[in-house]
Amino acid sequence: MTTDPWGNGLNYSRGFGSNSDDILKRLKFVPKDFSPIKDANLQLETDKNDHAALERIVDFYNQNKLYFQSNQYGKRLYKIETDTPKRENLLLNIGFNYVRVGLSDEAEDAFKDFQKEFPQSSQNEIALYGLIYASLQEKKNGTAEKLFAKFKTDYPTSTYLAQLEEWLADAKQKKK
Repeated sequence: MTTDPWGNGLNYSRGFGSNSDDILKRLKFVPKDFSPIKDANLQLETDKNDHAALERIVDFYNQNKLYFQSNQYGKRLYKIETDTPKRENLLLNIGFNYVRVGLSDEAEDAFKDFQKEFPQSSQNEIALYGLIYASLQEKKNGTAEKLFAKFKTDYPTSTYLAQLEEWLADAKQKKK
């Protein structure tokens, strides 16, 4: 396992089966410079809920495509964020980050939480889109089809419709 300077795991490998190419490939994704978040991490040692520090760390890990780590800090930030639009964006990003790292169950939970917490949000279209995608990743095709029917009814002019139809057709084809 590789870690950042504060001991947070960045990538994992089980057993002895990893060859040098696998290890080098993983190391390519480890940032060479963590100095942009050094002060933020020091601030978190003093105040574990420092809003600005958490924001900087979440942004850093997202920019470096370390989505799981971004979510670890993003969930902490979400708990203390008071601005509704920022809370919405954080929860959507957490959901899509879970999709990116292959944790579709967690992604589904995040998108469902979004729908519960922000039922009137203008971003519910995106949350439902993410929920359908995560359902398809979990091979819950029946659930995805029901959600898609709702999507078509609620967002008949959405730019996401064609993509969702394609994914559903692919899922049906793979099932055969």
